[in-house]
Amino acid sequence: DWPPMGLSGGGTNTLPPAQLQSYLVSFDQKAGGWPAFVSSAFPRFHDFYAQAGAGSSYGHLDDANGSTFTNTLSRALTNHSAIVQVVTWNDFGEGTIVEPTQNYGYRDLGVVQNLRRQYLDPSFSYHTNDLAMAFRFYNLRKQYGNSPAIYAELDRIFTNIVSGKISTANMQLTGMESNHPVIYNLAYNGVQLQFLIGGYVASSVQVQMSTNLTTWQTVQIFAASTNLSVFSTDTIQAVCRFFKIQ
Repeated sequence: DWPPMGLSGGGTNTLPPAQLQSYLVSFDQKAGGWPAFVSSAFPRFHDFYAQAGAGSSYGHLDDANGSTFTNTLSRALTNHSAIVQVVTWNDFGEGTIVEPTQNYGYRDLGVVQNLRRQYLDPSFSYHTNDLAMAFRFYNLRKQYGNSPAIYAELDRIFTNIVSGKISTANMQLTGMESNHPVIYNLAYNGVQLQFLIGGYVASSVQVQMSTNLTTWQTVQIFAASTNLSVFSTDTIQAVCRFFKIQ
């Protein structure tokens, strides 16, 4: 199936939700007798053909605050179709965009995530906020293109993102955005404590230690570098020690 814009009458007319629903029900009934079929899900339809002088408009299908996409994708995922097509990633000419935009943000991709979790994969762990990481990463690449230390840290962040280590990558990005170094990948084997230092690493980072959370002393300084900063210390002392970075 496809957005049935011919039913709107074209021009400035809007396709009523009831008419869309009737079309989808009819499609599913017909498709039930076919060997296989493809269902589509679409967020809205608002073409630019008339304004561009490229022909007449096919009409308008309202976004309905995301309900159009949620309803059509839910139906497509539950009507036994062999394939589901999302219409469309970036068709700005017809207004059927699901990629992030200023108007809709990451909402439509969040719908895809939520319905995947509901109908296909309950263990799917990613959420809408994770989608913003690509844009945050891009902005930091542009901002710190002349900083070798930050550029190397962004390479490590990229590796964490594509490896599925989203929480770690998010922590690193947040540190970089706020101009603060961060501690991550804390490990302890009963004898030695180790952690990695990332985030904002354009300048030197001090590792400080305290036994009372009042008086702190610097125990190691990491100079700004393209290398990953790894702090480790033996823990055989009986006294409790606390660490922070700045």
